[in-house]
Amino acid sequence: HRPSVRGWIGLGIGLVGTALILLPRATADAAPESPYGPLIPQLVILFGCMGWSIGTVLQREASVGFDLLSFTALQQIIGGLMLLALGVALGEPAQWRWSASAVSAIAYMIVMSSCIAYTAYAWLSQNATPSQIGTYALVNPAVATLLGWWVLNEDLVTAQWFGMIIILTGVMLVNWPRAKTATPDA
Repeated sequence: HRPSVRGWIGLGIGLVGTALILLPRATADAAPESPYGPLIPQLVILFGCMGWSIGTVLQREASVGFDLLSFTALQQIIGGLMLLALGVALGEPAQWRWSASAVSAIAYMIVMSSCIAYTAYAWLSQNATPSQIGTYALVNPAVATLLGWWVLNEDLVTAQWFGMIIILTGVMLVNWPRAKTATPDA
């Protein structure tokens, strides 16, 4: 399933849209809480989107001897352990505050994101084209931006709105049905 030229163009357009969503946050006054400077977190997100897309392609070809559900569970366990180790190394357990709302949020993320959404993603990675699945990494920043605007009343600038439109254009380009070619009668 090598991506078509249209698929590559669509993914490239989506990546440009993702960069536009992040661009307004790259100013010095927009992220004063970041100890790494204003641009580094945005670049990490952008490269994370690219890495997710590349991982999708590689996952299709992975030969590990597990069924899909077991392989997905193994990925989540290893990823969770790595994040737990990093959090402990950074001293985050001292900052944990247990409350009913915190435990509910964690339970929701475990069930909805890890168990349902990631398993559905893994199934799609085996049953759809890589370029179609790669659009997942482009849509996530757009959805997060919209949710921040809608739920948290974050301000969106014109470049972010255009970025979301460009992402949707790239996703449509990748997923638009191909014209059927006429087959000669035998």
